[in-house]
Amino acid sequence: MIFEYRREKEIKPFYSFFFIFAAANQQFTNMKQTLYFLFVFALLTGTACSSGKKNSADGTTADSTAVNADSLAMADKTDYSQFYNKPEKLDTVIGDWEIHVHQFYDGTSFKEDGNVVYANYPMRINIKKAGQTVVENRIISAKTLLEEDYDKTNLLSFWRELFVTETTVYVDVTCCPTESDAMTNYLLAFSADGKDSKYYIDYELDGGEPGPMPLDICTFYAMYAHELAQTKPNPKAIKKVLNKYCTKTFANELLPHTLKNNPLFATPRFSPTWVNTLKIDTLNTLDMTCNVTYTRSPGDGKKVVRALKLKDPDDDRYLFDGVDEPGKDVAWEE
Repeated sequence: MIFEYRREKEIKPFYSFFFIFAAANQQFTNMKQTLYFLFVFALLTGTACSSGKKNSADGTTADSTAVNADSLAMADKTDYSQFYNKPEKLDTVIGDWEIHVHQFYDGTSFKEDGNVVYANYPMRINIKKAGQTVVENRIISAKTLLEEDYDKTNLLSFWRELFVTETTVYVDVTCCPTESDAMTNYLLAFSADGKDSKYYIDYELDGGEPGPMPLDICTFYAMYAHELAQTKPNPKAIKKVLNKYCTKTFANELLPHTLKNNPLFATPRFSPTWVNTLKIDTLNTLDMTCNVTYTRSPGDGKKVVRALKLKDPDDDRYLFDGVDEPGKDVAWEE
């Protein structure tokens, strides 16, 4: 189930204006990260996205269409003008998936800076595939995500740019306190077989510097491992993930592999839960490689390091172009 695993991580501020403009001068800045910063800032200043908008064109979101809000949302009579922050909602159809992600007022609120009132908004998720219910009225809150580390000042938000494959709907969510720069980020995966998973997504390099590269690497590992872990892995779904993050050559190299003896993971059998332990090192600009470390936990606790090769085809974002095999100086087990 989706709440079987959590991991704590404090992330440096992504939503401040200073960081957004400073990051524009750094090597790792790209369009996706900038949009993410602006989104979080908009949430915390009460300018959340409205419903009925079509998703931006990237990956599988390009064929999405807006649909009417579900009946539960239509029955919501809460006066949201009393709150500084507003709930978000998304109603869309992507392929044969029908997706409703709605935030709602759970009856709790708090004050910050005197009379500024914030409301807590859990998410209600309903998903259908080909007319069949996959997820029905699933409630996800900052409290259930953060567990013992939760306090009422943690605001939950979700990224409207969904990524959808033949097997799974992926939703990016963030928990962030109103008066803190500590953000905790997850990728929620809802599969057609009724199974769901939660993956911790690290937005920092191992040295503490935030950037888009760890975001892409962690998300890629999570999606690729999740697709391979399906009861019946779908080649089209796997290819869709690979084509989003990899060069054509590397995508074709990884496509036939499974979780067993996969060159990306360099372990007899990779467990998707190990994605939650990923650490991303700084990019070596001399050979365009980046060390990716994960811990086999749960398991024997050993660390595995792989050297991921990166390619920068258009100065917009990096694509993954290969990985060094076990036994080389740049790939080892500790």
